[in-house]
Amino acid sequence: MYRKLLILLGFVFILAGCSNTYDTKIDTYKTAVLEKDTEALIDIIEMEDEPLTEDEAEGYLKLIHEQYDEESLTKELTELVDTLKKGTEEVVLSPKKQNDYSLLTVTKIENKDIRLSIPRYELATNFPEGQFPVKFGINDLTVNQPYKYEKVLGKSVPIIMNYSGKGNKGDTDVNFTIDIDFNKNADERVTLSGDLYAVEINLDNTRLPIKSVSVDGNDITDTKYDENIYYFKSDSKEVVLEVMSEYKGKDFTLDPINFNPDFFETTIFELEVPEESLANIEQEIKDERAIDLALKLLAVQSENALSNKEKDRNMMLKHRFADDELNTNYINYINEIADTNAKFTYEISKAEPIGEHSDYTYNVEVEITKNDEHLQTNNFTFKFIKKDDTMIIKEYTKNK
Repeated sequence: MYRKLLILLGFVFILAGCSNTYDTKIDTYKTAVLEKDTEALIDIIEMEDEPLTEDEAEGYLKLIHEQYDEESLTKELTELVDTLKKGTEEVVLSPKKQNDYSLLTVTKIENKDIRLSIPRYELATNFPEGQFPVKFGINDLTVNQPYKYEKVLGKSVPIIMNYSGKGNKGDTDVNFTIDIDFNKNADERVTLSGDLYAVEINLDNTRLPIKSVSVDGNDITDTKYDENIYYFKSDSKEVVLEVMSEYKGKDFTLDPINFNPDFFETTIFELEVPEESLANIEQEIKDERAIDLALKLLAVQSENALSNKEKDRNMMLKHRFADDELNTNYINYINEIADTNAKFTYEISKAEPIGEHSDYTYNVEVEITKNDEHLQTNNFTFKFIKKDDTMIIKEYTKNK
């Protein structure tokens, strides 16, 4: 009887010792978690492969605090200890938001002790073309992609983490971020984002050149990497693309395009230049030639009028103006310097359009010589109007 009692007491003491060991280690783990003590967590956790890293510990604590408060964590851990005391060899702390991983594994080991470990799980995500150095946790690699492809990054304990790095796409640097969140479903757990995008622009119906490309008003023409492929950086989910081309020496801008850039793939635009745009340019060129001719005729006829008799001057210039009053005003200007006994030259040294083409308004500078000596320089603003296929002066101002 006495011998049986000793055996029973010994068994009780053994259970008590095991219980104390279980409680102590679990309490140490709980304290590390609740106090967000990464150093204490690293000390208590015995990983099966490489030791728990500082950034893994930080991400792990952030995750577990989003799933458990002190009361729920205490309850869960108490149940794990009770299960161990009943003879179970291994128990796990499960997440509240997912069911495909474990937050903690508690395993009985020799000498009536337990080991606390955190499983690591494989992480992968899609990468675009480019090079992306990645270093977090126990992982240190450079993703070198020739095209969009899913790449395994390595393994990690369950965490919430934002890893920021610098890589490149083509010859252009790119800032990228890898977001890891074990609260999310497995296929959404790892996401990659960046600030560099690519756009390919093709002008389908013509062989016209691409003169410039801008996104949100920022010129990206110089970022051209490959044939008609341009890179740009943006923090916006939607951007505005503008493309400028050239036809017969005239620059023109196609209609702006709003689109959502894709970090993983080049956005391709097959653009057509509207025939109306080309027709407008043809008309603009025709109008400019007509204005140029009108100015040349004005110069020749003004030069002749300066040395002709006063009675002939009005008839010489009347076809250059839209009405008689304008013609008379201009003749008065000619009369002020005219001299039938002198030799004049009337040269237009500058003629520049002002405002929109449809305004037909020009700033014109005139150099006049008398008997081979400079007489005066005059500056005019001429506004033309179309009459049939010719241009005549509708308004003019002699500037000071």
